[in-house]
Amino acid sequence: MSKITCFKVEEPFIYKREFASYDKLFSYISNMDKETYNEYIRRIKIYLDSDSIRKFESNYSSEYFINKLVAL
Repeated sequence: MSKITCFKVEEPFIYKREFASYDKLFSYISNMDKETYNEYIRRIKIYLDSDSIRKFESNYSSEYFINKLVAL
């Protein structure tokens, strides 16, 4: 299992590993209707505005490691 999988958020993202090839991924994205595309964009915006994105900020990483060190 990839470490990236730990952060997997199903809804707003398209994962390459769910496609057998880059060609199939490209085909999926290229043939996506406008409504589906707009729904992905809407969910991405919601995710980026949520607290879930915080774990990717540098301050979060710093706090995480400091808390782990203090707990030793």
